[in-house]
Parts: sequence; structure tokens; C-alpha cells
Amino acid sequence: MSVAEVRASAGIQPLDCECILAHILRKDRSWLLAHPEATLTDSESAEAAQAIHRRRAGEPLAYILGWKEFCSHHFIVTPHVLIPRPATELLVEHTLEFLKAPRVEIREIDTGIASVSILLKEMSDHPLVVDVGTGSGCIAVSLALANVDLRIIATDIDQAALTCAQTNIDHYQLGDRITLLQGSLLEPLSSLTEPYIIVSNPPYVAEGGAADDVTIFEPHQAVFGGVKGNEIVSDLVKVARQDPRCCGLVLECTMEQARHLLS
Repeated sequence: MSVAEVRASAGIQPLDCECILAHILRKDRSWLLAHPEATLTDSESAEAAQAIHRRRAGEPLAYILGWKEFCSHHFIVTPHVLIPRPATELLVEHTLEFLKAPRVEIREIDTGIASVSILLKEMSDHPLVVDVGTGSGCIAVSLALANVDLRIIATDIDQAALTCAQTNIDHYQLGDRITLLQGSLLEPLSSLTEPYIIVSNPPYVAEGGAADDVTIFEPHQAVFGGVKGNEIVSDLVKVARQDPRCCGLVLECTMEQARHLLS
């Protein structure tokens, strides 16, 4: 079967089909478009058919390919972690700016979604950064790649997520600057003595408030923050305010949640 025949019969979005074929053939999309006559081997055809079937069933492309681009870097993703979103790239950008000039601020990073920074006390020039609920590690790794002075602790409650994060940390050779710890909220920091700031994309969606593909395929504990969606966000800010070592937070949440945190 040729590239053109696969595209014509796939029954999914052309871009999705091209990404699947490019992944299987280890070519870029421009090559595919220039070589519609290229023939897939039997094994490549079978792999393409399986991937296309999964996409027809609604499975996110990132899980089918096994990776997602974030902040211009490639990250391994598994069904145990939330798929990185473009809006969260703006959370990373906000965090880098907060480290340089800390202030209280709400930024809209997507429709109804905010990045909110909360300053609790004066910060040192290079505070430790704690990425709470790291998932794939995309936030921690992107911060470390953008600022070579940062040291980061990345936490998650799920060991499978930490395994995925470790893969990405190892790929970018950041094991000397990013430490992984398992636990909920700030529990893994019990032995920490130095000041730090928190960055987090916590679960903030209300139960029943996500699209079907998210509800079916992405890990619920990384998406849903309780009946109203604000339980994890509120708990995280509460324990951060109670910890004298915490200098501030930069969080992704809904605009309504962000306004409530600063009210």
C-alpha cells in the first residue's frame, strides 16, 4: 500500500494520518507529501492500520506516537501522564519571568485558563523550584533547559508518572539538576531546609467537565480536581502558605480559581 492510498482510506484527519505515517516511516511530513507513491512494507502497513484504528477510536495522537512536542522539545508521554498542552508552555514562560521579577499576577493562557503567580515572601536570586505533579516532567525539564542555574525537585503521587519523567530527564541529561520524589502535594519536601518556589499544573477540572477523549484516555488524577475542580488547587496553595520555606507559587488553573486565590 502506498502513502497516498493510506491517506485516502484512513478516515481520520489528514494531519493525524501524516504524523502517524511520518512516525512509522521515520520521515518528516514534507517527505511524505513529496513522495505519495512511496510503498509501505507489510509490517509498516500493519502498524499504520493499528495506529489509525486507535485514532479513529478517539485515542489522542500523542499516546499513539508516544511523544509530544512542548517548548520546542520532544517529550516521551505514556497513558500514565497528562498530555502536555500549548497553554502550559505559557506557564513555563510565566515561571521564568517570575523568577526574575516576582510579583502577583494573573495571565490568561487559554480561553478561561490562567497562569497565576503568588508571592508569599522575598525570594533569593536562584531559589529551588519545586514542580508539583510533574507528570511527564515537561515543565521541570523545560525550565532546566531554559535556565542553567535552576535546581528543581519534581514530585508526583504516581510512580508510573515518575518513571516517564525520569526517561525525559535522562534524555536531556538533567539528572544532576532535577530530583524526582514521590508523594502528594508538599509531603515529599519534609526534609527540605532551603527556600523554594512552586510551579504546578495541578488537576483543576471539575468532575464531568472534560472532553470525552480526555475523560476516556487521560489519567483522571491528573485532570480532575474534585466535584468543583478546585480542591487540589486550594489544598496546594493552603499548604504552601503554611510552609515558611515557600516563597511563592506559579500555577495553572481556571480564571475563576485564579481570581478566588487572590481575593
